[in-house]
Amino acid sequence: MDHTLQLLGIALGLASLAGLNLYLTVFATGLALRMDWVQLGSDYAALQVLENPVILGISGALFLVEFVADKVPWLDSVWDAVHTSIRPIGAALLAVCALGDANPVFEVVVGLLAGTAALTTHGLKSGTRLLANASPEPFSNVGLSLAGDGIVLGGLSLIAFHPLVGLVLALAVFALLIFLLPKVLRKAHTRFQFAWSKLNTPASAAETAWPPTTVPLAVECELHRVHPTAFTISWVVQCVSRCGVNLAPDRRGWLIWVAEDSGLYFVWRALFRMVCVRLPAGTRPQAEFKAGFLYDTLTLRGADGAAIGTFLTDRQRREVVKRAVADLSEPPPEPAEVAVESPKLAET
Repeated sequence: MDHTLQLLGIALGLASLAGLNLYLTVFATGLALRMDWVQLGSDYAALQVLENPVILGISGALFLVEFVADKVPWLDSVWDAVHTSIRPIGAALLAVCALGDANPVFEVVVGLLAGTAALTTHGLKSGTRLLANASPEPFSNVGLSLAGDGIVLGGLSLIAFHPLVGLVLALAVFALLIFLLPKVLRKAHTRFQFAWSKLNTPASAAETAWPPTTVPLAVECELHRVHPTAFTISWVVQCVSRCGVNLAPDRRGWLIWVAEDSGLYFVWRALFRMVCVRLPAGTRPQAEFKAGFLYDTLTLRGADGAAIGTFLTDRQRREVVKRAVADLSEPPPEPAEVAVESPKLAET
């Protein structure tokens, strides 16, 4: 049983690290074997192929290319996109190679698990790099790249001397798959959409007629469900939720202002249904606008000054968002005073 767990630890541990950097994993493992830094048992003899000079040369050359590409903003994301299928396939082959002469059924199962583990670490890496690319400075890319290389080298050292650590590492990767990967990918997807919009939309985009009040029918139906009485949409802004009261983060939806009852609503599409949340804005929320590099930020505060919602908007909607902020900043109209005339006494 211990031997099987060690096999799983080495195979899945190598696969998880290969999802971060396949070429460094292959090159460092082959170099350690060729320099006799690590002595493998007879059960792992199949890994000796990694010390072949041809494999060392190819993996080393590709690692140098990745070492440079991984530190250039946006080029690293393109590189990750190209390797979306290469890293999981290479990791699965590496894991099966680490098993040696195992049962074919066991090899297939481990190969599938290894590919999934590599795809998970690859997704976390590529998603994190997309988030880093949202900032114009290049230092975060260099730091994340060096940190990833350090994790690979440190993980290989742990696996070499403590194979069961590889199994723990693989289990941690699967835990990240369940809890962290969807959030990272969703956030990375929204940032990628903002970047794509910036590249494909001219700086002087055509102004949208004010006020925009058109929403999809499904959005209007969901708004009517929450707001059963008759109402008129004052304006609507398409945006992405960042944080807020009862708001799910990184959801692209519609921010709707109904001035009749001072209602501020955010409607977004969930997996199988529409969701509508009324923000606790009070009678008149406070709005703050901040222009950004890839996107603009709209922050809404309640009467007490506490933030109730932060939203990200496309740069081409900047003028609309500014008009919405100005509209919220205007004081509500005071009710007109009605003059009351005293009744005249009838003349006798």
